Amino acid sequence: MFLTGKFCYLEQLVLKHNATAQAIIIKQMDQGIDMFFSRRRHAEKFVEFIGKVVPSRSRNDKQLVSHDPKSNNYNYKYTFSVEISPVCREDLICLPPKASNSLGNLGPLVICTKVSNHFSLLDPFTLRNCFLDVKQYWRASFMSLLFSRQLVEYIVLDIKVVPSEVNIARISDFVKNDTIFNVRTHLGHLLNPGIIHLGMTYILLIVMIVSWTIIKEYQPLEMAYITDGDDSPSVWLEELLADLDLSEEEAENDSMR
Repeated sequence: MFLTGKFCYLEQLVLKHNATAQAIIIKQMDQGIDMFFSRRRHAEKFVEFIGKVVPSRSRNDKQLVSHDPKSNNYNYKYTFSVEISPVCREDLICLPPKASNSLGNLGPLVICTKVSNHFSLLDPFTLRNCFLDVKQYWRASFMSLLFSRQLVEYIVLDIKVVPSEVNIARISDFVKNDTIFNVRTHLGHLLNPGIIHLGMTYILLIVMIVSWTIIKEYQPLEMAYITDGDDSPSVWLEELLADLDLSEEEAENDSMR
């Protein structure tokens, strides 16, 4: 089973479309999985599927396995290698200068709001939204500055809608201290005092928790986790459910069945 948020999303798409129906062997590896197909076309079809649903790049090689000089038949083993972008939804990215310039001087600090076969990037300070295709991404080949798993729970204390400045406090700091942060956010039109949300420490608010109830007295928000059997969660359930929201692409992906 895949472990990271991106792989969980991809795994569900693979299961949804039964993309591995022709695979004869599937092995889990440290950095991904190995799949074996009896026919070259089956492997090519799977690689094409991956390229349609997540940002990826691939290469292929062939190796001579056997040769029959009498019939002049050659038997080759074909290997396809697929690399998937590690950037996930709600990650904070610092765009390289060339990538920023190609997007009309977007950012450089941007939030990845959607990942499919392209990236949707949002500048939280100007609210500009741009799309980055796969070719543009692999030319720049940037990584996330901060990952969505590093999001911290905050509660809104006060907000100024224009500009979108918010006074917030970390949930973990309640009762311990009275530390208050003043930050900017692109969610100013959605936030109200008492709402709990997730944000990057000392930087900006990224996403609201799916709980719109304004609370008068703080109570810890119960969150479910998917764990590997130890105390630390491997994948946040809310993060996984957000990545698995496939309704927007239902019609598009049906054509790949």
